[in-house]
Amino acid sequence: MDYQSLLQDIRTYGSKGWAIIYGVSGAGQYERSAEGAWVTGHKGKPFLDCGSFGLFMFGHGNSKLLAALQDLLSHGLSGTSRILCHAELAVALKNLVALTPAHLQKAMLLNSGSEAVEAAIKLCRLKTEKRKLAHLSGSYHGKTAGALSLTDHAGFKADTHPLLQDVVRIERGNTTELETVLAAGDIAGLFVEAIQGEGGIHPIEPAFLKTAQQLCRQHGTLLVADEIQSGLGRTGKLWAFEHSDIKPDILLVGKSLGGGIVPVSALIASETVFSPFDHNPYLHSSTYGGNPLACRAVVAVTEIVQAKNFLPDVERKGAWIENALHRLHCQFPDVLSAYTGFGLMRGLHFSSNTYAARTLEYCLKTGLLLSPCLSNPTVLRLVPPYCLERSDVDYMHGILQQALDHCRTLQEYS
Repeated sequence: MDYQSLLQDIRTYGSKGWAIIYGVSGAGQYERSAEGAWVTGHKGKPFLDCGSFGLFMFGHGNSKLLAALQDLLSHGLSGTSRILCHAELAVALKNLVALTPAHLQKAMLLNSGSEAVEAAIKLCRLKTEKRKLAHLSGSYHGKTAGALSLTDHAGFKADTHPLLQDVVRIERGNTTELETVLAAGDIAGLFVEAIQGEGGIHPIEPAFLKTAQQLCRQHGTLLVADEIQSGLGRTGKLWAFEHSDIKPDILLVGKSLGGGIVPVSALIASETVFSPFDHNPYLHSSTYGGNPLACRAVVAVTEIVQAKNFLPDVERKGAWIENALHRLHCQFPDVLSAYTGFGLMRGLHFSSNTYAARTLEYCLKTGLLLSPCLSNPTVLRLVPPYCLERSDVDYMHGILQQALDHCRTLQEYS
């Protein structure tokens, strides 16, 4: 199929908006194949994937994942009757819980990050018997109705009101406001991202998160760590909250949990907090949640991240990127105002929306995929897979250098 015919079908049978976005992006190609850190367009053009909104932590077409899934499919066990149990579920739950701090002992498998957030909202209210929920400024927790209520971006909420009521927004880093809100004693759950993704790759200060944990314990609020984008080693630690040495009551995982192949997410909690779902499993259930294929992907992912060299590899490659971004910031301080993040979760902060947009477009046309932050348009996300090679980082640096120089040149002639 040629590119324009593909866009026309999307326009006719799907979203006209998406067709327009794909059409004006400048790529001129659609995905044909992918392997490791690279995506190949239908005309043969290679793209280094440092985007995909953090989905491919383990690379495209990871051989361990593919072998595990193909083995299961050869037995015809992709879905489940929901009446009989299956062994894949038991192994997946056990392996996943083993990756978390010792106080988190129970897990529930779901299908998407937003669904995990919805389950956490329900669990917080059921366990504490309180109704109010709190989130931080710059937060992103999904776009289903409940999750969207905790997402701090008015543009995503346009024309969807009313959402959940009794939701409180706390300014990120404002300890005084945090104390005031939690001291009221009526907050069921405080949702935090130790490193905000969509909000612009903002690491939350460890001192703030430690204070949040202390206040939550003091006032009977459950602390929910949303690691849907930042978890499973992306920041150089298995969980981003480990940078702050806190212990959340509920942990949410997604995106990379299915290896970029199978949609799967999870809620993990302490046995005490999980008790409402223990007593009545139908309080939150899903036809596809915990299906054998998803479970097999989870098992493969847990084995990958437990490999002896996995986290050291992420740290080493994160250091390559850190060095590259430092050089770019020194060379183009007028265009690139800052860079943030850890490991393989980085934010490029630009001095204007225009610079960010021009860089995104230039990189796409040249062969580098980045992810925008829709709620923070001055920031681009750089979230590559851990199979990145040194030559890939050099390639990334070269294209970004060209893009930033291009921005500077356009500014000089404007």
